[in-house]
Amino acid sequence: MKWVARIVSAEPLENSAKLLRLQADLGGGDTRQVMAVMAGLAQFISPQQLAGSLVCVASNLKPAKLAGQPSEAMVLAAEAADAAGNIIVRTLLPPEGSQPGDLVHLDGSTAPAAYPKVLKLDEWRKVVPGLVVAKGGKATFEGTPLVTSQGLVTLPPEIPDGSEIH
Repeated sequence: MKWVARIVSAEPLENSAKLLRLQADLGGGDTRQVMAVMAGLAQFISPQQLAGSLVCVASNLKPAKLAGQPSEAMVLAAEAADAAGNIIVRTLLPPEGSQPGDLVHLDGSTAPAAYPKVLKLDEWRKVVPGLVVAKGGKATFEGTPLVTSQGLVTLPPEIPDGSEIH
């Protein structure tokens, strides 16, 4: 299930140059620990940039342990190379007016009443190839924009069209 979440706190994980430990407010008083949101995230986005920000998370993935710490969700982000060949990573941007707990779904559909309780990693790996950045910085799944009740989910302009979302 994809939700809008507010990153309540972000800090480097001791003994890891790549992982961040995040606390994410998923709305309705549901605050969970989310950690190691993607390999190498700490190298691209500082804890200060994440703290207080709204992001989109996949929260029905099977919980995992990364560097021995529990991870209950994944922050969705896109990566691309800049003109110099440096990798940049940016999180998906919920539309203005979004709040923690808002559902992210496909444009033209209504948010489902229920999602699978736990999406297995193999199932998630089938979804990921369909997540890409489309024209105008729109986050899409198989060409259909991702939205909340407030509008389109986007990415910053430094992430070019065609970039993969993880």
